[in-house]
Amino acid sequence: MNFRRFSRQVVTALTLLTPMAAIAADGFPQRPITLVVPFAPGGGNDSLARIVAAKAGEVLGGVIVVENRPGAGGGIAAQAVAKARPDGYTLLQGNIAHAINMSLYAKPGYDIVKDFEPVTMIATSPLLFCVPPRLGVKTMKEFVELAKSKPGSLNYGSSGMGGASHLAVELLKAKTGIELQHIPYQGSGPSVTDLLAGRLDLALPAISSAPPLMQAGKIVCLSSTSSVRSKSLPDMPATAEALGIDEYEALPWYGILAPKGTPPAIVSALAEAVKKAVEDPKVRDALTKQGFDVQVDTPDNFRTYITAEVDKWSQVVKESGAKAE
Repeated sequence: MNFRRFSRQVVTALTLLTPMAAIAADGFPQRPITLVVPFAPGGGNDSLARIVAAKAGEVLGGVIVVENRPGAGGGIAAQAVAKARPDGYTLLQGNIAHAINMSLYAKPGYDIVKDFEPVTMIATSPLLFCVPPRLGVKTMKEFVELAKSKPGSLNYGSSGMGGASHLAVELLKAKTGIELQHIPYQGSGPSVTDLLAGRLDLALPAISSAPPLMQAGKIVCLSSTSSVRSKSLPDMPATAEALGIDEYEALPWYGILAPKGTPPAIVSALAEAVKKAVEDPKVRDALTKQGFDVQVDTPDNFRTYITAEVDKWSQVVKESGAKAE
């Protein structure tokens, strides 16, 4: 063996490995971290990111800056982070839409499973199945019975074709055998407006916005889209519980992902920082008041969850015939 040539190869290999190894070994972070959020500023999802980012940055001894990049159902943000350097300084606030988009779009431009390193789940926030008082139903069982007695005559509004609220109802239809007419809107706000105006028979507002309308008697909420009762609204039954069926979950979730190839040490440091951030009583209380159920997990468990979500929604999208608008 040519010793000089071998030595050069070793030095070259070590040179290529050194930057990532140094990042993983040295004090992280050494500059501000950017958390790319696929929502416009000001909403609840943006607020979630800012609350957690502020505290997690403090835990890390650094700063996490929120950068809003809405558009394409979260695709613009996901593509940007997928192409970023895998050094832990550019992160994505992932959510249920990123799992749905894998089958909703023919070419989403990213793969939420293959292009990212899951860091941790942050929280979940269920939607609520709500109807107008004029419908005369008080429980989810009564709604399903009414829908079965009038196949295809009741309608529902969603936040848009292929959105979480659309597919939540499609999953309900598959589980119960009911038929409902779909009316897609540009966002959840207009659908709730039409629910209040009596033009819809069913809509799915966020758990954070529905309680005041319930208390005012303007809507009747029947169940949540989570598999268990939400801590934000413990008196509201989960849909599976309300119907007495084995399983139902259409749960908006939010978590942190890093570009593929981010060193495990960095991923672990970020996961631990988020965990400590949401364990802070003030942070947890702020999130609960906004309708979020804190739910952190390990990177491996989060990966398993995302993969299962992609598979689950692929089947629902296929059966519903939903396509990106």
